Amino acid sequence: MTGYGLAQLEQVQFKLSVEIKTLNSKSLDLGFKMPSAFYTKEIELRQLFAERLERGKINVFVRFEQNTNTQLDGRINQEAFKSYYKSLSELAKELDASQKGLFTSILQLPDVIMQSDNEMNFEVLWQQAKPCFLKAIADCDAFRVREGSTLKVYLQQCLHNLNVALAHVVELAPARLLRIRERLLKQLEDLQTTSSFDNNRLEQELIFYVEKLDISEEISRLRTHLALFEQCMLGDSAKASDSNSIGRKLGFIAQEIGREINTIGAKANDAAIQHDVVGMKEELEKIKEQLANVL
Repeated sequence: MTGYGLAQLEQVQFKLSVEIKTLNSKSLDLGFKMPSAFYTKEIELRQLFAERLERGKINVFVRFEQNTNTQLDGRINQEAFKSYYKSLSELAKELDASQKGLFTSILQLPDVIMQSDNEMNFEVLWQQAKPCFLKAIADCDAFRVREGSTLKVYLQQCLHNLNVALAHVVELAPARLLRIRERLLKQLEDLQTTSSFDNNRLEQELIFYVEKLDISEEISRLRTHLALFEQCMLGDSAKASDSNSIGRKLGFIAQEIGREINTIGAKANDAAIQHDVVGMKEELEKIKEQLANVL
């Protein structure tokens, strides 16, 4: 489901921004663009996103800015620096080598740069930053909930249209059976005047033909599937969580709805009912297109 979340955090030592953008996807497709400082927490972050956002193509953009006045103040170990400088200067003179860039090189040596009171410890940083990630996830989830409310209204309208079309099919069914009966009787009269036939065999064939055209069972099953779809769509969150993904469950029910509609269309042999079948197929396609947005 499409979604968006943004959370920002500003501390004395740093500024942090977490932005989340999600699109439809059948599974969880999670991508991060973040500073290397957070790489060690990627597994934990993936678990957080999977637990709360479940699925979708999710892009996470993390912007981290450390205040420059907290980075180097009081961090140079002067005793170590002097010792390194004295030894390296003497060695350079002995080898007749250039001392250009010596200061920069010494700063890269062990124990020259010390961790000051102002320098951030990453674990401390993570404890401060984690709530910012959680807030961005919560904002994205809330965005999805708002989108879901709008989508539910749309699906309810499609479901209403399906039920209206089905009610019209039920209304047309008796007249359809009457027309079939009249047509069969006329064909039987014509058959009796032109040829001889086995009455028992004819009776069996007529029974088979009538059963083949009967759509009452399909109508009953379609009603049941439509009622189940609405029940699952409007069910509370506790019931929905039992199915892990209500979107997938609605997708399975939609498949069953499609089977019954197709069977009614194949067996109806009636222009008016076929018109309603086409309308039901159109509404069902609208539903299927939107179910990718349902978690």
